[in-house]
Amino acid sequence: FVSGNRGFFAVASWDEHGNLQANPNLAMARRAKAVPPGLRFKPAQLMQLSAAEWAEKPEQAEGEAWILVHFLHRNEIPPYEGRLRRYLQALIQGEDRAAAWQSAFSDLDQGQLNEAVVLHRKSQVEKVPD
Repeated sequence: FVSGNRGFFAVASWDEHGNLQANPNLAMARRAKAVPPGLRFKPAQLMQLSAAEWAEKPEQAEGEAWILVHFLHRNEIPPYEGRLRRYLQALIQGEDRAAAWQSAFSDLDQGQLNEAVVLHRKSQVEKVPD
């Protein structure tokens, strides 16, 4: 998750009103694009990976983390509004990743979330040149 945020904020900026501007990160987009469809993590899987599981597939995990973070930062609309904030607050309060995920996302239809992230990937990543 840290990698996803690092990739997102590395190119982000703020306008004169303090609003976050999500700028394209072509390196992370290419990394995400390189992950074959059959190997892509679903959001719940990704957000609950252990350090050992992450270390087994770092390129895949980092690309997927960037997509999910990008999606959550760019989709502050119902039903996703505030979810990332709740997840981070749960982590700050000492919950492990699985419990933090449950706190922030368990009431969402996971199939709908998975599909929304897939559509976001298509709109943001698939158009990036190799």
